[in-house]
Amino acid sequence: MQLSEHFSDAEFKCKCGCGESVVDARLVKAIQEIRYQINAPITINSGYRCPKHNAAVGGEKNSQHMRGTAADISSPVGIDVLRGVARTLPSINGIGYDPARGFLHVDVRTGKRVEWTYVHGKAVIERLV
Repeated sequence: MQLSEHFSDAEFKCKCGCGESVVDARLVKAIQEIRYQINAPITINSGYRCPKHNAAVGGEKNSQHMRGTAADISSPVGIDVLRGVARTLPSINGIGYDPARGFLHVDVRTGKRVEWTYVHGKAVIERLV
């Protein structure tokens, strides 16, 4: 099923093969807005994660991925550009930067914005906004 102009529900399904998919409409809208602004494709590397898959990949116990409010994305424009655009969107309150693995985590959590960088696969909080 098509969720927006450029994204379908299949792109957000759990990557373990369980077929589960939960995706918050606010997340789709935010990623679609990033796509419009960069005018380039975006790959959803990780969208929804079932609890089993989240544990298998070392995700946080209360991961936004398990709520359908987060996605790890990449694009040919690079993650620095993605991060710059994500910072301009008020609906994105979680931004995780992973230059080593080439993806940007974005989420639409409620509350204050938090940004972090992944260092050796672990999130190091840089700032609360």
